[in-house]
Amino acid sequence: MRTRTLITLAVGVIACGGLVPFAGRARPGCPPSYAAASEAGFSSERLASLDVLIEADVAAGFPGAVLLIMRHGSIVKEQAYGYRRKFANGGELLPEDKFEPMQVETLFDLASNSKMYATNYAVMKLVHEGRLDIDAPIQQYIPQYAGGVRDSITPRDILTHSAGYAPEVMFFRPDNELGEAFYSQERERTEQLILTKVPFEYERGTGSRYSDTDYMLAGILVERITGRRLDEYVEEEIYAALGLSKTLYNPLQKGFMPSQVAATETQGNTRDGRLSFPNVRTHVLQGEVHDEKTFYTMGGVAGHAGLFSTARELGMLANLMLSEGRCCDRQF
Repeated sequence: MRTRTLITLAVGVIACGGLVPFAGRARPGCPPSYAAASEAGFSSERLASLDVLIEADVAAGFPGAVLLIMRHGSIVKEQAYGYRRKFANGGELLPEDKFEPMQVETLFDLASNSKMYATNYAVMKLVHEGRLDIDAPIQQYIPQYAGGVRDSITPRDILTHSAGYAPEVMFFRPDNELGEAFYSQERERTEQLILTKVPFEYERGTGSRYSDTDYMLAGILVERITGRRLDEYVEEEIYAALGLSKTLYNPLQKGFMPSQVAATETQGNTRDGRLSFPNVRTHVLQGEVHDEKTFYTMGGVAGHAGLFSTARELGMLANLMLSEGRCCDRQF
């Protein structure tokens, strides 16, 4: 029998797993159960070697990590290493006794994993419910998205990065690549630019180029169909149903403290002091989304970035896919 193994390394965060049909083994629990290495088919010695590798990186200066290994819905290994924060504002190393130790419950900025675990999951739910046809023109759901090639662009095009958009538009900078007319640090204006103004770089369907713009548009699409902001929809309709309380957007606005989140940048979005633009953050980012487009132009909530989670909850979300949508004795 083929097995399903999920490994989640929360540094950035990375989730890996082999997708095979649900085999009737232990169903993903809410919360997941724990299993001994030998019971899950792992070598304790080889798992211990992972500790050696990661601890060596931490000793060499790597800040920290959380490792989660799940098999058949059960946690086999869950371990924190190093620190969630080592630097003061300005980039100076804190005294060692001020380092903040990493915890298994530490939240991480998921960056582009938001595309999968927020936007794609929302899209799949809407398709399952018959509220979205990924081969119908987006214009059918957002009449404003019209004119020229927009009339024929479908959700499938943007989800497969084949609509023709460039990788990104740096709306948050007046000197962005499209000019000051595309400068925006307001959510509503940014949405209007995406829906009506952002140009295409190549002909639809003639290639595939990874694009944040695609998923910013996908997030807007989810919001227009549901009538709710993306974070409200996924947190209430998907994560809450799974019992996930630490997978969310804008954690500092929802009761979490910076000390519960892994830091991502020592000098904000300045690229170590090399960049400047209006309202640029210069402090250590800890609990604020790193992505500039999400933070400055979309209020922290976007389809391409902005989601935070823990290794354990991300593991449950990934395992949901490996289990073909089955979790907690429910079909999602």
